Amino acid sequence: MLTEGTVLNNRYHIMRMFSDAGGMGLIYQATDLNLGSTVVIKQMRCTESYLRQEYPGWVESSYSTKSQELSQAFVREARLLSSLRHNALPRAIDYFSVEDLGQCFVMEFIPGKDLREMMDEREDQRQGPFPLAQVMEWGDQLLEVLNYLHSHEPPIIHRDLKPSNLKIMPGGQIILLDFGLAKGSVAGMSGSHKSTVGHTPHYAPLEQIHGKGTEPRSDLYALGVTLHQMLTGQMPPDAVERAAETFSGQPDPLRPAHELNPEVPVPVSVIIQRAASLNQNERPASAAAMRQELRQVTRPAAAPMFMTAPIQVVVPAAQPELPSEISDQNRAATIALAEPQAPEQAASQLLVLQSFAEDLGNGVSLEMIALPGGTYLIGSPDGQGTADEHPQFSVSVSPFFIGRFLVTQAQWQAVMGSNPSLFDSSDHPVECVSWLGAADFCRKLSRMTGRNYRLPTEAEWEYACRAGTKTKYSFGDDDKLLGQYAWYDRNSDQGTHPVGRKLPNAWGLHDMIGNVWEWCQDWYGKDYYHFAPEVDPTGPETGQARVLRGGAWSFPGEECRAANRHHFHPISGFDSIGFRVVIPFPPQE
Repeated sequence: MLTEGTVLNNRYHIMRMFSDAGGMGLIYQATDLNLGSTVVIKQMRCTESYLRQEYPGWVESSYSTKSQELSQAFVREARLLSSLRHNALPRAIDYFSVEDLGQCFVMEFIPGKDLREMMDEREDQRQGPFPLAQVMEWGDQLLEVLNYLHSHEPPIIHRDLKPSNLKIMPGGQIILLDFGLAKGSVAGMSGSHKSTVGHTPHYAPLEQIHGKGTEPRSDLYALGVTLHQMLTGQMPPDAVERAAETFSGQPDPLRPAHELNPEVPVPVSVIIQRAASLNQNERPASAAAMRQELRQVTRPAAAPMFMTAPIQVVVPAAQPELPSEISDQNRAATIALAEPQAPEQAASQLLVLQSFAEDLGNGVSLEMIALPGGTYLIGSPDGQGTADEHPQFSVSVSPFFIGRFLVTQAQWQAVMGSNPSLFDSSDHPVECVSWLGAADFCRKLSRMTGRNYRLPTEAEWEYACRAGTKTKYSFGDDDKLLGQYAWYDRNSDQGTHPVGRKLPNAWGLHDMIGNVWEWCQDWYGKDYYHFAPEVDPTGPETGQARVLRGGAWSFPGEECRAANRHHFHPISGFDSIGFRVVIPFPPQE
């Protein structure tokens, strides 16, 4: 331990040791005698003698091995920070070794208090949780710096994000500290360094605790429970405790933030709860995606955006050739369709339907494709999918018309007179639309046209997506072909794309998978397949969330399976959620 007044390396005058120092390093405040500035010095104390004193029960050979491992991690932290440039990260200044004192790492001094201190002060003064706006601002800053770290190759995973490692400067800037457990490297660093094993209870995800491997979404878990704590004032339960409760059929001990603090909007609570999911695959796809979602539900509503010139959706000339019966949107296509049979019917009744284009004005049209009624197996077979996709059963749907494309921003603008989308482009799918907003679009479109437009039922959506197939995807089971049919997290470049750029399914429907999630008419029920009727099911009568189908640009390819089910609160509208419309047969004239 260094005493006040000690001068290190003929340059750094020790002023005091921080009260929260501990672990394998001691933290000091010092003055840089060359520059006259205040700095922070981290002194490694993982020598063999220190380890023997603190851990007398170890096998003798372990002291040398562990000391070398921790020494390498200390050097690695210094080199890592020296290579990073971001206003939410501390700047590395110097690194040196002193005989008998060990290695020392010098960083810029960050004034302010850490969030752990600030939480304790609020609790002592009975001030309650932090204000929502303040927490959202800090969360936005942290997601920005996490996106910066995760964008390196390989990604830099902090692995120890928690209130005591987050410092708030007097101007409100949040600083992410302590990269001692970080994983990953940057240009100029050897990739052979191993990250230090460890975690902080209450903030570490299950995969880190169990040593199963961490990735960018592991940091999102730590951020999720940290935001939850700031908004509720309650220490988050340990991931192991949560897993034990939920796996035994009990409620998750991490209650949604809005249940503990009514000031937290439900959409914000839902995003935070998803970030804190025990299942990595259920968390937001990236820090950038989570940041956009939170911005969308917390930013003030924008004023209506009225276009000053006509909008027309332009379908690229290079799009794949479509089946002849639907290639001309204004030419009627005659399709022989079999209406689903009631049990007492002996034969199918053949109907003749026509595909058509709905004129929305100003050169904007909505192309509707006629689909045959029929019977198919909804859900996933044994051994595939999640519990709410079982049991697979036979269901019949009546003939209907469905949009050839997702509803575009041009079409939304033509009907609603505004554009809520984050990715502002007329030929992209409209997004940031809640279920309530999509239903309102259908009502207004119905009044404009005299036809009964609505959202597809879950059964209609999967029927249309499968297009007569029984495979994992509408094109088969080969994951390698997914990029030809869908925009998802591996090929989307973090955003939506114009409709119709990917191959259609066998019925000529584009973007049934990927690009944006699609709202369905139904309330979500996890046991829906146990009780749904066999003919034209419409889902539970009530519920807490509406069904989403199809996957999206910010989600992994597994979400694009034909049977995959997702659900969200009907007032939530994110940049990964859109919809398409249907009308029943026969359409009103």
